[in-house]
Amino acid sequence: DTWGIHEQFLWGPGLLITPVLYEGVDRVKAYIPDAIWYDFETGVAIQWRKQLVEMLLPLDKIGLHLRGGFIFPFQQPNTTTEASRKNSLGLIV
Repeated sequence: DTWGIHEQFLWGPGLLITPVLYEGVDRVKAYIPDAIWYDFETGVAIQWRKQLVEMLLPLDKIGLHLRGGFIFPFQQPNTTTEASRKNSLGLIV
């Protein structure tokens, strides 16, 4: 039952966001849905599936996971929309 999870988010079906919301905390409980998920920063597949886990998320780590089988566009940000549009667009497959 995942209805009680209020501190973790799915953005669409493919982007799992597990933020650290409290000061002084570096471990977060997270539910990993039944799919193959990849760590956004390392690209490494995580081994957990369909279970509640405790993630180590120090200040320099983002709790962001990409679901396998999806394509994610990305672009480097800039200070204005006009400047951002000049940055190349990439894909994570």
